[in-house]
Amino acid sequence: MKKTNCLVSSFIIVLTLFSCSQLDFDEELKLKSSEKVENSELNWDVGLESVKIFVRILNNSESKDSLSFEIEPVVYSGDTLLYVVNYAKNKGWLIVSGDKRTESILATSDEGEFSFEEANPGVLTWLDALSEDILALKQSDYVDTTSADYEL
Repeated sequence: MKKTNCLVSSFIIVLTLFSCSQLDFDEELKLKSSEKVENSELNWDVGLESVKIFVRILNNSESKDSLSFEIEPVVYSGDTLLYVVNYAKNKGWLIVSGDKRTESILATSDEGEFSFEEANPGVLTWLDALSEDILALKQSDYVDTTSADYEL
């Protein structure tokens, strides 16, 4: 009985000590976001070869007619903003970002072919705004050091 009382008392004391301490879960976030990063060493551009490899990896387990596709870069002032990937035989398409700081796949379809000439005006407006955002990102020094993808 005395051992049980001693154990219960010890447990209560330990519980009281730990419940009084306050943990700052944002401390690591504050430290990471305050880090200075030298952007001259970083390259956020996505090249054509990287897109080819990405598409092959993405479709490794799927049958897209042995990965026959065409890639059309969307370029403005020497900066590649987007890549439009069209699979052969109207088997779908992807729009891939030209900057590593955004999502890789911006739009996709499992059927048809993407054509700027035949696209819906609303889609073209959206792509124009998206392209402007990517261009602004490419021209900035923005680095999100708090992102899980930061340590690429």
